[in-house]
Amino acid sequence: MDQIVAELGSIFNLPLTLPVIFAILQIVLDLVLIFIVLFLLKRISGFDPGKFETLLKALKESHELCEQLNRTVAKNERIAAKIQEIMEDSGMAGSEKGPSKMQSPPASGASSNDEVRNLWAQGRSVDEIADATGIPRGEVEVMVSLLGQRGL
Repeated sequence: MDQIVAELGSIFNLPLTLPVIFAILQIVLDLVLIFIVLFLLKRISGFDPGKFETLLKALKESHELCEQLNRTVAKNERIAAKIQEIMEDSGMAGSEKGPSKMQSPPASGASSNDEVRNLWAQGRSVDEIADATGIPRGEVEVMVSLLGQRGL
């Protein structure tokens, strides 16, 4: 190491003390950093700002899809609650199970179930039952399907 320091001292014609060595190293490191910064700037100059717009558009679309998914989940939860109510009314839900974790629909649901059951027993079609009770056709189909499975 002393030999390298002596040779550097003779090249620069300076007495190489510790501060002089640190100054030379600092200059070399500064040059390396300048080279790295210039290299990165050259790579960034090919950057396309349109990519940000595309990314923002994709984020907005994904936000809209999440909102639509939330609405669909809420609708499915309401349908599941209605199915649970029908199952409880028809005796399909076991008494050994604890209370249902699903939200309970309005109290008027029991009378609508009876109406659907009576109209179905009279031989009415799903559309006729939906019109007579004001219950959406899809819900009437589910109710009738459950009634049919239980033989009611």
